[in-house]
Amino acid sequence: MTHEGWKPVPGLEDAYEVSNRGRVRSTPRVNSYGRRVGGAIRAAYDDGSSLQVNLSRDGVRHQRRVHQLVLEAFRGPRPLGMECCHNNGDYTDNRLDNLRWDTPTSNRLDTVNHGNHPGASRDRCVRGHLLVSGNLLPNSRGRSCRSCNAGRSARRRRGTDLDKYANEFYNALGLENR
Repeated sequence: MTHEGWKPVPGLEDAYEVSNRGRVRSTPRVNSYGRRVGGAIRAAYDDGSSLQVNLSRDGVRHQRRVHQLVLEAFRGPRPLGMECCHNNGDYTDNRLDNLRWDTPTSNRLDTVNHGNHPGASRDRCVRGHLLVSGNLLPNSRGRSCRSCNAGRSARRRRGTDLDKYANEFYNALGLENR
């Protein structure tokens, strides 16, 4: 296990620190109410599946996601157009080794590859075609049906019936339409 290193939370350097293991703590100090504070801060789930903490300074509360605090403290500010990505797909694993800045597209493809995407578990498209190798198109929204995509293209190019062409394409792949 790596040594736990601590760095100040950007923007709240005088009050909070974050570790490379994804823990957050308050630095020992006297708060705006004259109370001595300091110590570990418990993270809670936000409305999704990420962990967040409530940090405050001068009576103003700041809700921050732990993974963003870790990356900002150890890797620097978020580059323009980038998001925080979890390498292993576990949104509660906020170790520095598990985090990176990457594009939104890469982040969505990660959710598909890790099985966290809501559409990744579908086995059929809306027209009943099996979503199996040979009939799959990975995209930023998950997986899509290659046959239906071919049908949409044919409809745009030639004005043909989408359902008819998609089913013909699907049958040509040699897959049963169950």
